[in-house]
Amino acid sequence: MLLPPTGRATLTSPTDYPAGSTDATRRNADGRASRRARDPGPSAPDEEGRSPAPPRPDAGAADSIPDPPTPDLIHRLEQTARDLEFAERIARIGSWTLDPATGRATWSTEMYRILGLDPAGPPIDLEAIGRIFTPESVALVSAAVERTVATGEPWHLELEFVRPDGSHGWVVSNGVAERDPSGRVHRIRGTMQDVTEQRELETQLRQAQRLEAVGQLAGGIAHDFNNLLTAIRGYAELVLANLAPDDPNRPDVEQIVAAADRATELIRQLLAFSRRQLLRPAVVNPAELVEGIAPLLRRLLGEHIELVTVVAPGVGRIRVDPSQFEQVIVNLAVNARDAMPEGGRLLIEVANADLDAAYVANHVDATVGPHVVLTVSDTGTGMDEATKGRIFEPFFTTKPPGRGTGMGLATVYGIVKQSGGSIYVSSEPGHGTSFKVYLPRVEAEVEESAAPASEAAPGG
Repeated sequence: MLLPPTGRATLTSPTDYPAGSTDATRRNADGRASRRARDPGPSAPDEEGRSPAPPRPDAGAADSIPDPPTPDLIHRLEQTARDLEFAERIARIGSWTLDPATGRATWSTEMYRILGLDPAGPPIDLEAIGRIFTPESVALVSAAVERTVATGEPWHLELEFVRPDGSHGWVVSNGVAERDPSGRVHRIRGTMQDVTEQRELETQLRQAQRLEAVGQLAGGIAHDFNNLLTAIRGYAELVLANLAPDDPNRPDVEQIVAAADRATELIRQLLAFSRRQLLRPAVVNPAELVEGIAPLLRRLLGEHIELVTVVAPGVGRIRVDPSQFEQVIVNLAVNARDAMPEGGRLLIEVANADLDAAYVANHVDATVGPHVVLTVSDTGTGMDEATKGRIFEPFFTTKPPGRGTGMGLATVYGIVKQSGGSIYVSSEPGHGTSFKVYLPRVEAEVEESAAPASEAAPGG
């Protein structure tokens, strides 16, 4: 049974009976059998050559007209329609029919809900579908309809659509042909299942696997390169120690030492990304760390960017390396500053958060339980999906050459992961960016030795 947009059941009419039978036993809407007398055709004349009298108009009328649906039947059909609509909502699967000749479509209520549309809106046709789905998906649907009409072949497609608010989603569409008695495809029926959350989870998993692989490679290279740098810097210092203050070669050797120091800092960031750096975790109050580093952030941001910090009451404690937690805040703030060249607003929030199984099921790396969430939001230029998918990769940057190493957010990712937390980003072009860092909450008391360092270096 198909649900029209109103969600009410379409009752079977006499014209819906199978064609081709003149004395077929048919079923009324309540399932009872109804027989219609076979038309005997013209009768032969009697022995005297007289034709028989025509049948009375009411002859067999009681057998040929189905009984009207009873109120109880209508109630049960409507209840069935409501049950089906509820089942579609739970499964996030909508149903539809398409008339290939006219291009008109009929959708169930869940179809409208999945696509973010109003069921009371204008009728849906192929032209409307062209406005809802991306051009690539429209091309897939058009080709599938043509193929199904021509051959009766069913389809199974994964389609991308755009909701009225501009957000994107994904559905899996299945379509099957219905033929009339002549064999012509006169209707296509199908379903659409919302797989947006599944697609997002798959994307997160692929990104996590890619970052894990890159981290292992970067960590191995960083250790070997660090050994080489140690030797380079050591020999350069020996040469420097044997040079007089006014030796003309001294500036060159000093540049070698300075370059080695810069490379050492880069190695430190690579080790942080690969989660191989040495941390000194302690139980700290994240609210105090945020408030303590705020003066440094204001100097980094400049006067053209407003800094707002919001600390919720009763924020719990976390176990992290205090200096590395500050490094996370500084790097996120610097990233936000570079996204707001004309000025803007940076909001840093700290609050408690309890992550449940439903949230964890849709977020790779998240864990169930009590957490503290650090949120850093800006009003900058924002990012598209392609950029969001790569921002935590080492050396990836959208900045011009010479303005950053592309290790700032990679370092943030490594520190958060090594601290047992998770980080997620939401952003749209022109609508700013928001990072959420979740760190497990602990019940232990703050350790006195874990004072904020407030000397974190800005990362590029």
